[in-house]
Amino acid sequence: MIFLSMAVYGVVSFQWFFWGYNLSFAPEASRFIGTLSQVGFMNVDMQPSIGSPKIPAIGYAIYRMMFATITPMIALGAIAKRGRVAPALVFAFVWSTMP
Repeated sequence: MIFLSMAVYGVVSFQWFFWGYNLSFAPEASRFIGTLSQVGFMNVDMQPSIGSPKIPAIGYAIYRMMFATITPMIALGAIAKRGRVAPALVFAFVWSTMP
């Protein structure tokens, strides 16, 4: 179970770094889905975040990544010792891609 949690953390962190943050919190996004203008945290630095002008965008992105990684871990806790690792990782990746 610990291996699955760490693997989910790695997969979702990878996804969040490349396009998850953009699809959820891009500054020039529409009401439903974001854009891919900041792929790979490009230009996500000390500029004001979308959550608060006092918080830097990189801090806000990493803070939100924590919730993006914990949520599939909690959901996958239901398959402990019953599920396989590969389908669980695919599920976590798809779950975290949908904003």
